[in-house]
Amino acid sequence: MCEFVSWVELGDKIYFLTRAQVDSPQGQAIQKRFPGEGELLGHSAIRAYYELETGENKECDDFSTPDNFPDVIVKALKNGEFRDFSYPGGLLAPESFAHISGATKAYAAYVKADAAWRKARAAYVKARAAYVKACAYVKADAAYVKADAAWRKADAAWLKADAAWRKADAAWLDIINPYFWDLFAIPKNRTACWR
Repeated sequence: MCEFVSWVELGDKIYFLTRAQVDSPQGQAIQKRFPGEGELLGHSAIRAYYELETGENKECDDFSTPDNFPDVIVKALKNGEFRDFSYPGGLLAPESFAHISGATKAYAAYVKADAAWRKARAAYVKARAAYVKACAYVKADAAYVKADAAWRKADAAWLKADAAWRKADAAWLDIINPYFWDLFAIPKNRTACWR
């Protein structure tokens, strides 16, 4: 399964699928070949739609800045051409959904869970690196035992944070999904970098 947004770069061209393309007659055939949003917007579907055999697969799900995407995809996002495909975090300013019942609280829980997830993930990566180093150089030594324990603790913390993040993300999306693209269509509702 590919990330939203996925694209194929071939020379100076960027190939991706929009709502209009997916809803076209050619897109209907692609939908049958690649059921499900993750597959429909993935590299295989893009290649099938444009009949591409070469090019480099690219994808990004970090919407913290438009700089993470080619200009043509930024323009398509701002024009609402991905409506109903996904509801990317980081595009809406928190004040834009304050009037939606429960949204502010759900978003705050999501932000808190996201920060905890990132912190736990960083600790996990650091502990995993120490564990791998200890495995490679000091197999039956106390350093290995210590690194193994630290890695297992960090792994458990990360899994717990990941579960909390998924729960908060689902709660947030349940509330905001019906409004997301309509809110995003109004530039003042976007985070500053996406206006």
